[in-house]
Amino acid sequence: MGPGIVKFAGLLAVVPVAVLLTISFFVLFAVRKIDTHGLKVFGYVVATLLWVAAAVIFSLGVFSITKDGGMPCPMMQMMTRDRAPRHEMMKGLGKGPLDKAGCRPKPGLAAPENKDDVPLD
Repeated sequence: MGPGIVKFAGLLAVVPVAVLLTISFFVLFAVRKIDTHGLKVFGYVVATLLWVAAAVIFSLGVFSITKDGGMPCPMMQMMTRDRAPRHEMMKGLGKGPLDKAGCRPKPGLAAPENKDDVPLD
């Protein structure tokens, strides 16, 4: 994913921010109609949490736009990083000739001439 796409995704942060602020508007509108003190407090708490969530999403969108190179994709980092050493059987793949059975002989051992010479253990 290129940096241009990440910057565009940062611009799309406006959509959830608008949704959260719209929901908070209706919560505050409903709070004005309620007479119970407990529900009013709960409504104000919900509206405050919606504003905080909108502020966090907006700030992350601004951060992704202003950061040089964009935010790296964690999946791409995992795939490009060589995390585990290769197993010893995998180290020789792609090197050396194949025998008649299509296998690579181990170093130091001669490949059998035909399939009848292969011992069955």
